[in-house]
Amino acid sequence: MDKISIVMATYNGGKFLKEQLNSLCKQTRTPDEIVVVDDGSTDNTLAILEEFSKALNLSIHINTNHLGVNGNFEKGLNLCSGDYIMFCDQDDYWLPNKIELMYKKMLEIEDKKTPCIVSSRDTYADINLKESPLLNPYPSYIFYPKNNCDYRETVIKHLSQGCAMMLNRKCLEYILPIPKNEVCYDYYIGFTIAMIGKKYDMKESLMLYRVHGNNVTATTNRNFTNLPKIRYRNVGVVPQHFINTYNKAISEKGNFFIKKRYNYVSRIISLSNDKNSLLKHIFLLFSIKHIPIQLRIRSLKNKILNFIFNIHQP
Repeated sequence: MDKISIVMATYNGGKFLKEQLNSLCKQTRTPDEIVVVDDGSTDNTLAILEEFSKALNLSIHINTNHLGVNGNFEKGLNLCSGDYIMFCDQDDYWLPNKIELMYKKMLEIEDKKTPCIVSSRDTYADINLKESPLLNPYPSYIFYPKNNCDYRETVIKHLSQGCAMMLNRKCLEYILPIPKNEVCYDYYIGFTIAMIGKKYDMKESLMLYRVHGNNVTATTNRNFTNLPKIRYRNVGVVPQHFINTYNKAISEKGNFFIKKRYNYVSRIISLSNDKNSLLKHIFLLFSIKHIPIQLRIRSLKNKILNFIFNIHQP
């Protein structure tokens, strides 16, 4: 039987942790192991984890040095043993059928020789877990792809959050180690696997994403006029690490489609170059497919304003 692992990162999360762990206890398909990496909590987080350790088969690992979000999840990935792996935050709430439905979809789309990701949607909720879509900082035309498994939409639109992903174990060969820089681990993983493997976006919302002021996503800048400087705030970082992954994949598969994806990414990178002339920016902006018209207009507006501003610099 396939083994499902959950990697959970914790740090002073005692306020909401019990609700998250209770939601894991209620899963219709229970996880086989939960690897918890704690980044040195000083509140009651560890006590709560110990309380649930037997019921959920928790394996608790406490860092002696602060690793941060990326480091915590990377350590967890190296420690887990499952055939399929999910990420879990300390402050959300999973619906009872989340693991079951994502596992079922993974079995439908998976090729064992190919790195695969299945991602669900999530529903934004307030501090009391009351659904509140207005808390979502991303317009729907940015956040969700129209077509599943389309790498171009994965690059252009917002990638799934880590807490909404399920990976097959093949992914680990390509995503580790996770870059030690400002790029978010989930952006990096989603981007990389979309480029060299398969990514499927489910339409179902299977968790409540609690917004309470300290979330990374919840505090993201809502200004989407900088395409891709803010919307793809990591696009200049991820591809540098993607190069090595791409070379590994292309050497193993020699796949024309991977080369095609790489060329597409290269054009996206060139779009983010501040030194581009206004004409070049316009050409790139309207020659690259799958950029929503709203983003094209906002990006062009931003470029023109920057162009005018720079002209009038003393």
